Amino acid sequence: MAGRIAAPLVLMAAGGGMWLLSRSQPAYLGEAIGPGFMARGLAIGVILLAVLWCAASFLRPVAGGVTADRGATLPPKRAIGGSAGFALLAGVLAFALSVPSLGLAAGAGLAAGLAAWATGERSPRTLAGTAALLAALTAVIGLVLLPPTAPLWPTL
Repeated sequence: MAGRIAAPLVLMAAGGGMWLLSRSQPAYLGEAIGPGFMARGLAIGVILLAVLWCAASFLRPVAGGVTADRGATLPPKRAIGGSAGFALLAGVLAFALSVPSLGLAAGAGLAAGLAAWATGERSPRTLAGTAALLAALTAVIGLVLLPPTAPLWPTL
């Protein structure tokens, strides 16, 4: 059981560290949203995802000859060597490191591509489509709905 919840606990600890770091930045600058607002939201989101992942780990049937409901055998793992959680953490890190130079749209696309790869998707066409779709969605949200606190496009 410890092996099932190790990765979610690491993700939860990373989210807690992100939240602590975000406390040093202001959430509001006068009437405008400050850099700490998004960082705190992201940290809380990471913590909530880790909690859901941990709960799902407890409820998931054990693989390796054990059958799920209705007698169907469990599908084989498609994720990268069973370490999809670490690939997802790498996606979060890649996003955080790429946003200052590549912008929000490209950083979100990169993170989406890594997340799709971590879940077992290996088709280059599907990976590129996933990354492009999230980058476009990020650009639309940044242009239409929210004023971004970071640049949407690469800084030249």
